[in-house]
Amino acid sequence: MASRKAKDAKATDNDFQFSNATPLQIWRSDGTEMPSEYSQYERVEEGAKPLIEWQNKLGQALAAELMPGATGLYFLQDFPAHYHLRWYQAAKEDKKKHQAKHYYLFGYPEEPGVNKARKYYRSPNHFLPHLLWLIGESQDNGDCACEFCSGSKPITIVLQQLYNNPPQQEAQTIAPYQASDAAPIIPQPSYPIAHDHGALFRPGEVVWYKNNNSWRVGMILTSSVTLSIIPFGHPLYPTQEVIKEEADIRPFLAFSIPQITNGLQEFKGHALAQIDWQALQERFGTHTDASRREGLAIEATKLAATRVDQCYSTFNPFGEPGQNYDVFGGVFLGAEKICVGEAVRIKLLREQQDQVAEKGMPMVMVVKRILITGESGALMFEGSLWKLQHATLTQQSQTPNQPPLPAALIGEKEFRDNILRERGWRVEWVLINQNMSVNETAIRGRFYETRRLTPILNPAKFQEMLHNRHVDDIQTLLNNRADSNGPPVGRVLNRAQAVAGAVNVLPSLGPDVIEA
Repeated sequence: MASRKAKDAKATDNDFQFSNATPLQIWRSDGTEMPSEYSQYERVEEGAKPLIEWQNKLGQALAAELMPGATGLYFLQDFPAHYHLRWYQAAKEDKKKHQAKHYYLFGYPEEPGVNKARKYYRSPNHFLPHLLWLIGESQDNGDCACEFCSGSKPITIVLQQLYNNPPQQEAQTIAPYQASDAAPIIPQPSYPIAHDHGALFRPGEVVWYKNNNSWRVGMILTSSVTLSIIPFGHPLYPTQEVIKEEADIRPFLAFSIPQITNGLQEFKGHALAQIDWQALQERFGTHTDASRREGLAIEATKLAATRVDQCYSTFNPFGEPGQNYDVFGGVFLGAEKICVGEAVRIKLLREQQDQVAEKGMPMVMVVKRILITGESGALMFEGSLWKLQHATLTQQSQTPNQPPLPAALIGEKEFRDNILRERGWRVEWVLINQNMSVNETAIRGRFYETRRLTPILNPAKFQEMLHNRHVDDIQTLLNNRADSNGPPVGRVLNRAQAVAGAVNVLPSLGPDVIEA
């Protein structure tokens, strides 16, 4: 379960804040920015009590509508893009009297430049019908039951007060909501907020690190300014933690695993904890030869790395009552940690590929759900497909009012725009498919920003990009997950089982990872 962060400290626990509440995420938005001439309506700051109150009420209302059997507390993590809570304080003649502030939610889509008063939502319940429509699949706002889309006035009903203090009921306004058969409402799961989404390398991930003039494989224990790594070994060859800079580390998919010696081929796919290393040491003569002891440890590393690449473990389970599948907030897919809301590299079947996609431009999937099917036990990913393409500075966007994109995709666009601007070009992420579902074999791995990965993989290439004002797709330098020459392992219980016997210390995965 997720707790609100310190930024909410302005609200006290007894007033507005829900402690240990679960965030709900809204992916779609039709919001439009508020014109500058409405400066009398000031934006409510992050963490302010009124903002938290709206988020709490909307989260509880969404949970009640979409998950009737759900228990616990919920809050809306963010308003849809371009929707902002603003306040207005009417001037009074008597300045000494308390002047009440009025809070309104602006963002309802209206034509730019229209010379009339803008529409706004007066309360969480006033906005709720429109929020429910945004969660659904319908693109027709005629299906929305809110006052502005339907043209009908809201009715007044009595709702249970959402807070313990005071415990009485209060009258609120809400427009009648009717779900459309053609556009069923599908709740978007919510999960503990990952604190390391911005990290290039994350605890629990398996990476290559520089060891003098060679490269070794290990698991990240902690990630901050420097990274702590525990090298792979085997139960009779314990290793010690090493501290490395980011520049001395490579993603696991940056290199291929060397061929495992013929004498150990039979152990591919096995957890190292299940292998008789005493017998292997005797077979390889490691007791009398230090180089052979080191050589066996390297072979053990290859075995462990191959197993990790071929397995996965889920975390942050999220129940959807009555469904024949299990939903999760994230997965250690091979060597990498992938969470809902992130972008992944994807490979498509020939018939799925966009024939007009630009060569050398990345195509990614933004993950909305990770699930294990009940019948076959297959690992599936649901999300939206995006491609990056060039456009002139004067061209209009092909995806107006697009939903908020992951930070890595925003960073990629910013980097490329800065490089291409002098040439009169920019880039934009274009939505190809809003709802697609693929199994694990279609996921190549995490999407890495060019400006962060290229200086590590190929510093000279990065300087060439800056000099020539041209960006190459650095993702092509990476392997795909499960490219290693080993048998499929499939699902394991948790990250510890994936590396059992390879390390003698396990990472602290943090409060945002809840494993089985």
